[in-house]
Amino acid sequence: MSNMNNISQQYLKKTEQLLYLYPKLKLNIKQSKKEIALLKKGLLQPPERSKSVVFYAQSASKVCRDDVRERYILGREATLHKTLFDVIRIEEALQLTNGHRGHPMLALKYFKQEGYLPDEDVMERLNISRSTYYRWRIEILSIISQMLFDVSEK
Repeated sequence: MSNMNNISQQYLKKTEQLLYLYPKLKLNIKQSKKEIALLKKGLLQPPERSKSVVFYAQSASKVCRDDVRERYILGREATLHKTLFDVIRIEEALQLTNGHRGHPMLALKYFKQEGYLPDEDVMERLNISRSTYYRWRIEILSIISQMLFDVSEK
């Protein structure tokens, strides 16, 4: 039972990390789309050196600059699609919390543009007690975890 509790805590922590990253992931999608468009138009060139061993290891012989650019674009597009998929999964999971009474805490706790509010400020804005705040937070994180990681509470 203790092991299941630890697993649940792990998933709740991962879910919370994803929620904090969510606004950054959405911004990353916008930036990646712009970068790919500029690369395709030839207005931006891939970096001269890549940190990816796989990317340049395949070019042991002399390779045309266009081939390097195409492979770089394909890599950026693959990363973009993975990020898009992650954002869609998070958004679908968030929709499951729409009817929950603690749903407003998501915007205050995880998605504030100007920074994340401390727990006490969220409690004050929602006019709820500490125990209610933590109970709602665990309930909402559990709902989202179940969708994202296909885990269920036992």
